[in-house]
Amino acid sequence: MIAASRALESRRRDRLFDDPYAELLLNNVLATRY
Repeated sequence: MIAASRALESRRRDRLFDDPYAELLLNNVLATRY
């Protein structure tokens, strides 16, 4: 899941990931996987 968080960071950096709900969902998944 490290790769997923890195992908999320790069998307946020490129300002392509403008869906806060999807971001919260992914953060939730990342948090429950650790």
